[in-house]
Amino acid sequence: MVAMGKKLNQFARRLCLFGLLSSYYLCVADDGAIQDNVSRSYQQAKALFSKHVNKVFGPQWQDNWHQLGYRYYQDGGLWHIEAIDDAAMLGGGHYIFNPHAQKYHLVQAPHRYFDKKTRPIALKLFASPNVFSVSWNTEHRRTIDFSHVEVSMMMALTDAWLESIPKGDLIQLHGFTPLKRTTEAGKRSMIIVSEGINTPSAGHKALTACFNSVWQAALYPMDVSELGGTTNKMARKMASQPNHRFVHIELSTAFREQLIKDAVDNTQFISCIDKVLDE
Repeated sequence: MVAMGKKLNQFARRLCLFGLLSSYYLCVADDGAIQDNVSRSYQQAKALFSKHVNKVFGPQWQDNWHQLGYRYYQDGGLWHIEAIDDAAMLGGGHYIFNPHAQKYHLVQAPHRYFDKKTRPIALKLFASPNVFSVSWNTEHRRTIDFSHVEVSMMMALTDAWLESIPKGDLIQLHGFTPLKRTTEAGKRSMIIVSEGINTPSAGHKALTACFNSVWQAALYPMDVSELGGTTNKMARKMASQPNHRFVHIELSTAFREQLIKDAVDNTQFISCIDKVLDE
């Protein structure tokens, strides 16, 4: 299975070169055998993630993840799943769980190479006792865009979490360049908050207000008409989940640098998010 997955993975990578297609799965969608393998791998990954989400420890986890091309290990009381060769053809990624977290919120940085500095910012958020899991991509978004494909390792985790946890927030971090924005509101914003829909919740409004007390923040679509995450596959999946909130946070280039370098800004940023997560 692993050897076959590696060959298929190499083939799929060539098809996806330069982002002509956005996922391994879509690249080979006309090949029934590969589709079946990917679908089977997705269900296996989802079942394994369900075990993690429900904090059910299994001595066989290491072998089970290895079969999919991932390495499972523990470090400092945290559970790690890290892509090795992605034999499962689900896009790789690194996933960490804190079994001692007080709540079950997720943090994701799906474009760490394109949206620079989102991974270290996500890890800072993971230090909150309210955050159960943090994850990021290990492949460039030109190869697989975790925000815009329906079949991926990150989506398998999201699916398992939605089915297992009755209430929680998924915080997804992204980055933007103000000079590339098409609206004045977009150009002057340091932070853009959205829910991926046109009617943000009271929590999203409260989060934006907290950010705005310190920085220039905007709420989609009330304050700004772009970067609303409306095409995000996870946002669409969660739109029908009344007890789960999708929190899409866009951070400007300069503000990402600021969060990394300035401890005070970083503390205030995390404090705003923690207030919403603690509701």
